[in-house]
Amino acid sequence: MVKKSINIPIVTPSTVGLITTTQCTAACKDCCFGCNQRNHEAMDYNMIINTLDKVVKSFPDIKLIVLTGGECFLLGEDILANIIRHINKLGLKSRIVTNGFWASSFKKAYKTILNLRECGLTEINVSTGDEHLKWVSLDNIINIIVAAVKNKIPISINIESSVSKFFMSRDLLEDYRIQKFIDSGLIYIVNGHWVSASKTDDSITKRDSKHISSGNTLRCTSIFSSPSILPNGSIIACCGLTSQDHESLILGNVLTSDLSCIFEKSIYDFIKLWIYTDGPYSLLEYCNKVDPHLPNIDKGLHICEYCKFLYTNDDYFSTLKKYYRYKIPSLIGKYEILTKRIKSINQKI
Repeated sequence: MVKKSINIPIVTPSTVGLITTTQCTAACKDCCFGCNQRNHEAMDYNMIINTLDKVVKSFPDIKLIVLTGGECFLLGEDILANIIRHINKLGLKSRIVTNGFWASSFKKAYKTILNLRECGLTEINVSTGDEHLKWVSLDNIINIIVAAVKNKIPISINIESSVSKFFMSRDLLEDYRIQKFIDSGLIYIVNGHWVSASKTDDSITKRDSKHISSGNTLRCTSIFSSPSILPNGSIIACCGLTSQDHESLILGNVLTSDLSCIFEKSIYDFIKLWIYTDGPYSLLEYCNKVDPHLPNIDKGLHICEYCKFLYTNDDYFSTLKKYYRYKIPSLIGKYEILTKRIKSINQKI
């Protein structure tokens, strides 16, 4: 930990994700939040509204609320609409993340999206790919895409991506049903890296390495700025793919603690500050330098996998705790420059 006598600027979130439920209509292998039909944890309506009010009060830079899961539509469409209406009343943007199970027809998709748009919805994110398509038809995804464009709502389609996957972005782009909408400027296709949820199986990370962008060794833009809140109130420091695999990324609980105090305390955790400034790969690389006996880390992994490895590998984590103090002066200086630059950019937006 950094001594609190050192005065450093506090990063507050611009985006907060509410994992409204761990229940899902699908049961995808390697779901990053471990959601399926058997899970029944969920936020009730009052908890969501109270949490939203706390977020706005505590975080002056908040701009976007993401409603995800599991499957947020399992809350019920009327409840979801009321939540979005409240988000809009607070002056924030809203995004829903869904697998699209509810869009069984174009008429149903259009009516639902129209209603949510009128409540203030600003973005839709749909997940699909090999695993999701086992549970939700591509027809549903097409219905949502067309309905979103017709309602002038930006839509991102997050496609599971790895060399082992069969369904790819080109399969969606070449679908005749959305051809005339591609140039609308409202459709965004994201090739989302599919990370194994197994704690022992590393086969996916090995065969997918060439599909991971060069950003995997850069700073983490998610930690501090994009936390997620679980149905039990626990606050995860980021929205990362493996964020629930290690307790170190649990910052506190929104039901029992003040959000401002939680984030002020967490920023003095030097390891998190280092991840935010330089990225988790930098910490692993530093461990290799101070202890040459540690094995070198492959540069082909996903940034979230580096973070998971850092927190769960005893050899690396103990090395980091032993030597991190030597990096504090230079990292704090770099962190202060970075936060000033980001604040300046945000003020211009």
